[in-house]
Amino acid sequence: MTFWEEFDPDLTGTDQYDMYGDRFGKSLCHAWAASPIYLLARYFAGLRREGAGFVIEPRLEYFPTLDCTLPVDGTGGFVRLIWDGGRVAAETNRAGGALLSGGVRHELKPDTPFSIAWTDGG
Repeated sequence: MTFWEEFDPDLTGTDQYDMYGDRFGKSLCHAWAASPIYLLARYFAGLRREGAGFVIEPRLEYFPTLDCTLPVDGTGGFVRLIWDGGRVAAETNRAGGALLSGGVRHELKPDTPFSIAWTDGG
């Protein structure tokens, strides 16, 4: 995942690619700018490796709603986390995943949606 070095939705045409007074000087693939994705996934969605699998322990108090899909391996494995303000749902296509809610571990089964009521950390 990469990000533009800068984004201004008011700029159009070739002007959107200019930066630092340099025509076409803006990078559209800044790898270092991907750090926010790691921080959001790790510290807010709570995604971490656990053995051959993964655990998500989301910090949902920071979001009124949330819908994110995160990679869990290098072969297309993912976990999707959905928060609507009252319930949290998780879905994965890989075995070995779990959702931690209020200290309770809920095993996630591949291709089987899981949903629970969520208040104050689960």
